[in-house]
Amino acid sequence: TQRVINDIGDELEQLKIALEPSSLSAPEETLAPLITTLLAFAGLIHESMTRGNGWHFMEMGRRLERALQIINTQRSLLVTAFEDTEQEILIESSLLCSEALIPYRRRYQNGIHLAQALEMLMLNRKNPRSLIYQLNELEQHFCELPDNSEMLSSEHKLLLEATTALKLSDISSLAATQNGIRHELDQLLSRMQYLMTQVGKAIGQRYFDHTEGPQLLVKNTEWQEPL
Repeated sequence: TQRVINDIGDELEQLKIALEPSSLSAPEETLAPLITTLLAFAGLIHESMTRGNGWHFMEMGRRLERALQIINTQRSLLVTAFEDTEQEILIESSLLCSEALIPYRRRYQNGIHLAQALEMLMLNRKNPRSLIYQLNELEQHFCELPDNSEMLSSEHKLLLEATTALKLSDISSLAATQNGIRHELDQLLSRMQYLMTQVGKAIGQRYFDHTEGPQLLVKNTEWQEPL
């Protein structure tokens, strides 16, 4: 793990050298080794890290970040309606950004269509890059947090609201266009963005806000007193 972390540091230094002050992006040959080392680090975390509280908090951060990334991508690419050719390019780009283009083509063999893409990106439980998948994973991590076994916490209630709104959404209504805008899709994604942001704030206030009282981080409190 330390070797991988050292490699990430080395690649970041090379990135600083390759990134010119006036440039908006780095060369692909500089980014590729950095991406490889980051993937190696993620693999080590997934395979070797103890599933304690730290791991759950880290995974919740990843799921929240990925959920917000999915929401922002869909709002940027799919809310505004375009002509068929431009729309197909945007849908394909959205699938490509979410690493879902190949699974989409494997599942749907009738071309690129918005409703099917929305189903793949938002409601497909088997797609690890879908929005519903991130919410389900957050639900599992919430159940492992301290003091979350009996009453729903504020972050859990926000997550429940977001999951319910997503599950109750209708794909055909989300894909419908009015005056060049998909209003229902925009409203749903806007609401999801707000709820996910509030979930992150609620977690921070509950577990990392030092102005409040201490939080129990160990479930087993049956300590045996020394003789």
